[in-house]
Amino acid sequence: LFSKSEFLNVPDIGTVTDIQIGELRSPKTVELGIAGNYGARFFDLGGRLQQRVDFQVREPGGGKLLANIIVQHQSRPVAFFRSTDSWSWYDGVVDAGGKEIWHTNGSIAQAVGYSTDGSPEFVFAGSKGLLEVRNISGAVVWQQELPLWVWSIAIIDRDGQGRAALLSATSKTSGPLLVALGPNGEELFRRKVDAGLFDQMSVVSWPPVCQQCLLSSRNQDFQLLSTDGQRALKVLGPSHYVRTPHGVPV
Repeated sequence: LFSKSEFLNVPDIGTVTDIQIGELRSPKTVELGIAGNYGARFFDLGGRLQQRVDFQVREPGGGKLLANIIVQHQSRPVAFFRSTDSWSWYDGVVDAGGKEIWHTNGSIAQAVGYSTDGSPEFVFAGSKGLLEVRNISGAVVWQQELPLWVWSIAIIDRDGQGRAALLSATSKTSGPLLVALGPNGEELFRRKVDAGLFDQMSVVSWPPVCQQCLLSSRNQDFQLLSTDGQRALKVLGPSHYVRTPHGVPV
């Protein structure tokens, strides 16, 4: 039988916004990383503290931010992406010591993905249809204007064909759309989606239903969709609408 007990207590980082296990700070060393509004802590698998990171600016712009761990890669150390998840007034990257590397003045939607060489890329959608991708240094990789209102962004693997950014969007002449962009901003497809309130989504793995699919929330249930937006794979519910649905393996 399973039982519940406290494994760790991390009281001084605010609300926990990301938990990851893996080679987070160095190759061949598996750790547990926990990030929150004000910093992050790294533990070995026995729960012993290995590293403490406190963000130098606790509340940029006067509000709490979410933090996501950006895993180390080759000679680049671990870093953190801070934002307000949606309708953000601040999006920024913080280094392993808690110091800000760069930031923007916010976005409607944002996502973090990894290129084919393992480098992180940050995708932002602005209020006037401007979509841009930045690298870990903050340099703009590409940007373009789309005649769309983007509600959320998700990054998917394309079965060995690289990464794609999926946009949940609407336009002046259509209802909910799912738009896919390739690594250089080229449009791969644009399709109408019949999924109720399809404004927020996240990518999840849900065996045996799917290895990669989209989780979206509707008025009365959750729905798992194929990544092309064409097939409803499973209905989960009943439930109520959730603005930002996320799935976590358990």
